[in-house]
Amino acid sequence: MITLAIESSTELGSLAIANQENGLLYSISWKRSRSHAETLTAEVESAVRFCNLEFEDIDFFSLGIGPGSFTGIRVGLNTVKTLAYATKKKTMVYDSLRIMAESLGLSKGKIVVIQNAFSNLLYFAKYEGTPRGLKVLTKPKLISASELEKNIPKGATVVGSTFFDLAKPMQTKIKKKANLGSFGSRFPDAAVLAMCALSDFSPKKAKTWEDLSPLYIRASAAEEKLANHELKPVL
Repeated sequence: MITLAIESSTELGSLAIANQENGLLYSISWKRSRSHAETLTAEVESAVRFCNLEFEDIDFFSLGIGPGSFTGIRVGLNTVKTLAYATKKKTMVYDSLRIMAESLGLSKGKIVVIQNAFSNLLYFAKYEGTPRGLKVLTKPKLISASELEKNIPKGATVVGSTFFDLAKPMQTKIKKKANLGSFGSRFPDAAVLAMCALSDFSPKKAKTWEDLSPLYIRASAAEEKLANHELKPVL
């Protein structure tokens, strides 16, 4: 089976094509300058050509659905929806924090994943590596930055580039009780997503294009301003 995977929930977008026989066939990542929309469509077409494939050769798609950048998530979602609709193929979906945890491979022990949600908030999830794969201990949620340390178990591995955005005293406290993940685990990667999806795929788990939806967790900045009466709707 062949899958085309897209992850665009953070500033680092990525795309991969993989199959069960040979593993990873193609992988590329790019840093967003303005919008992933300026890059993604061309990269998808280039990847398919490089692998000497037609879109009809893709058996299913794989998608990171967030949480993360609202615009980035929408770009990836709309791209996969269009491809899935046109080819009548299904899609395996993963939350983007799990993709980061999966990048540690067969690591044992507890894994904490964090991403910047801005306004002094973090996207947070907790997993445990087991011989059967990742066990979800805490589903992706919002926490304040001040709550982070108490939510990290002693000896856990912390992944996510956001760690380096934390205040230095907080970084020091966390380093005393936990380990830092590898450089490759700082952002969700489509190559990791593709291999996970190939391993997990089943027609029952995969979604049709109509059923694809983002994992936002928090409202957009505009929606929050509207809820706080800071922004008036245009009638």
